[in-house]
Amino acid sequence: MMRKIVISLILAIGVLAGVFGVFTLARGQVETNEDGEAIIKREVQGEAVREITAPGETPDQPLIGFIDSPSTVCYQPDPTEDLCHINWYYLAVDAAPNYMITMTVTLNDIGRVAQVNGFFQTSMYVPYNMLG
Repeated sequence: MMRKIVISLILAIGVLAGVFGVFTLARGQVETNEDGEAIIKREVQGEAVREITAPGETPDQPLIGFIDSPSTVCYQPDPTEDLCHINWYYLAVDAAPNYMITMTVTLNDIGRVAQVNGFFQTSMYVPYNMLG
C-alpha cells in the first residue's frame, strides 16, 4: 500500500515538472523580425503593420526600473498627407537605485526625437509643455 502511494506521488511530481517545463519553454519562445529584434506586440490593419520591438540580446545590466508614458499619440492634422505629429502628456522614468543623467526618446525609423538632461538623479518627469 505504501509503495503504491510513493510511486503515485513520484509520478505526479514528474508530470507536474514536465508540464511546468513545457510552459517555461513556450513562454521563452519569442517571435523576432529580420533585424533580430524581439517582437513584443504586433498589430496589423489592412496593409499597415505596427510592431513594438526590443533588442534581441539581453542588456548587460538593467538600468531603468520604470518607464511611464501612457498618453503617447500620433496626431495627423491632414489625413491626405503622410505626416504625423507625435505628442504625449508626460514622460516619466525611474532608475532607482541607479541614477541617470539623460533621457532620450528614439523612434526606430526617425531616430532621436527628444533628449532631456538631468544631473545624476534617480527619476525624471517631463510634462508635454517642456518639449514645446
